[in-house]
Amino acid sequence: MKKLVIMVMLLLNIFVFGEKFHSDGNTNLEKLKGTWDSRFWEIVKKKNEWYVEDLDPAMDIDVPLLQIKPYKNGALVIDYTNLGSDFAEGLVYFGWDTKYKTLVILDKNLNIESKEERYVACLHNGTCN
Repeated sequence: MKKLVIMVMLLLNIFVFGEKFHSDGNTNLEKLKGTWDSRFWEIVKKKNEWYVEDLDPAMDIDVPLLQIKPYKNGALVIDYTNLGSDFAEGLVYFGWDTKYKTLVILDKNLNIESKEERYVACLHNGTCN
């Protein structure tokens, strides 16, 4: 029983004390600009507005450009709501992490969920499973 309680406490600590987003308070969109293979995203600037173009080949519908909006503390948000059944509905929080120098996906409390890569070699050489 003691081992079970300890395991539950350890698992709760992982979720409660997730790593926080490291930011200088700026959106750093110029650093985020370009293609992010691990998300199938391209971040572009058009007419002084910033957008995410979702390039995921698994999606069966044409994806509009999703406008990037500031969230808080340098984090950004895009909204996938009402784009069709192929999309996970809701908001996606992300930003440029100044510690890791990369795009990070965040939860709404600015905890890091994943660190993303600009270039995934197997996508370019056809060796991904």
